[in-house]
Amino acid sequence: MSIKKKGSEKENAVELKRKIYDLGIKLGFFVDTEVNQFTANLYFDKEYIPEVDAVWYFNTSKKLNIELIEQTLKEINTKFIQYLPLVGFEIEASDPTSKTQISNAANLYVQHYPFGFLVIDEEKGEKDLYRRAARILRTFRFHFGQINYLPLSKGQIFSLLKHDWKEPSNLTYSFEQKKYSKGAGGENVKSKFVREKLVNIGEKAGFIVYSDWSPEDLNLDFKLRKKILNSINNPIKSHKRFLCEEVSSTPTESKIIRRWDRFYIKPKIDVNWCIGLPLRFNEFIEKIITLDDDFKYNLPIYKKVNGPYPIIGFEIESSVGKHAGGGILNLSKYTHYGFLVVKKKDKGALLRKIKTYSRNLGINNVYPLTFEEIESI
Repeated sequence: MSIKKKGSEKENAVELKRKIYDLGIKLGFFVDTEVNQFTANLYFDKEYIPEVDAVWYFNTSKKLNIELIEQTLKEINTKFIQYLPLVGFEIEASDPTSKTQISNAANLYVQHYPFGFLVIDEEKGEKDLYRRAARILRTFRFHFGQINYLPLSKGQIFSLLKHDWKEPSNLTYSFEQKKYSKGAGGENVKSKFVREKLVNIGEKAGFIVYSDWSPEDLNLDFKLRKKILNSINNPIKSHKRFLCEEVSSTPTESKIIRRWDRFYIKPKIDVNWCIGLPLRFNEFIEKIITLDDDFKYNLPIYKKVNGPYPIIGFEIESSVGKHAGGGILNLSKYTHYGFLVVKKKDKGALLRKIKTYSRNLGINNVYPLTFEEIESI
């Protein structure tokens, strides 16, 4: 693929784009530039669509039956499952303002890329350009929640291109199918049937299927908090309080929290269709973390790239009340694409709820699916 200069685009921006392209190819990805397609949003097709400078896609077609997925999930463009948009890049080749960089982060965020980089040319901008990008991402994370986005400099990209990658570019992590949960108590016959059918379809489509799946994100965050607090010399009581909870029977007493699911709530997705990511991508992330100590403590990669990556999740609901609202939130944060399964008569009400959440909470990757649609497959 030939990457040419576009209009008044700066030469160093084109050079950076070419290097990002070369690095993506070296890591085994399909790479595209100037991407302005929504990869996850069903509801805002006539709205502003940001153009992202470069995207790395993971080609899943050798592992997944895309035709079967398309027959099952008609709401989404399965092109973005066959070519899973995994990493987005926004490039600034001069001295961008803070507002420009915040907008770059927002472009990656609304496109729902699980990993992203703000690329800067430290030779062309102010001395503190790289650190300012890091501060901008911390601020963005404070306001909009955890994102796996990092700053990346021209020098770091050149270093990564020279790196001798050990893992083959065509191999992915493989995992054994887990024993399936029969679901929470109280599920009716139809819900159990739909759960089992989704498990079977997912296996036939080539996914690693998990039932009642919990994400690693919160566990990894808890471990990081413990690591930081334990590294403080002679920690005072106020530090320890971050990992303490009051004993309910005696409010004046407290105890150390030792498990992540006592610090955070432990979400569970009813059925998750997962895939193993490329081995070389995990090696890339591990290498990225060594480039800057700040990444280890302040900008952690929470999603485990060497674990099953949740492409499609399903929550099975008997009604469209608050419980279903919680399902929408869980799916939006812990799966790449999410489907809330309800009765056909409830689909309209569910769609209205999803659209409201989409407009007000920025949720753009959750879709409705009915019992009847699954039963007809």
